[in-house]
Amino acid sequence: MGFVDEVRKILKDHRLGGSQLALEITESVIMENPDSIAEVLEQLKATGVEIHMDDFGTGYSSLSYLHRFPLDVLKIDRAFVSSMSDNTDYADIIHTVVALAHTLNMRVIVEGVETERQLARLMALNCDFAQGYYFSPPLDAKATGAILESQPRWLKPAA
Repeated sequence: MGFVDEVRKILKDHRLGGSQLALEITESVIMENPDSIAEVLEQLKATGVEIHMDDFGTGYSSLSYLHRFPLDVLKIDRAFVSSMSDNTDYADIIHTVVALAHTLNMRVIVEGVETERQLARLMALNCDFAQGYYFSPPLDAKATGAILESQPRWLKPAA
């Protein structure tokens, strides 16, 4: 059984729609064999699964390939955020990636947010989502449920 068939089986066994699953694939894995990966991603996309490219900007992806993949989200690596305060070029890069992603009808998640100042700058750059220790360290399912029930100040309903 292939990967896509396995995903379909898991969704069926757990009575989930494809839209209830998001798969993150690193940029380097996607670029190892872009043509065959594009085919697999298209099959996954046909099931309704969201596809996220993780660690965008750290690998060797070609912008000429980016539009060929059925991606929903680009995740900008934390290295850009941690260097943003030391070097304004990183903020410019993040802004450019956000603009590119939005032009290609993708959303952007920025990893590694640790301070309120970083979050404010990323919001000004029109990033869609952020994750990092500013919000919370990694949590298990029970702790995640508890934090969501507490309705933290950073949690906003979708517009």
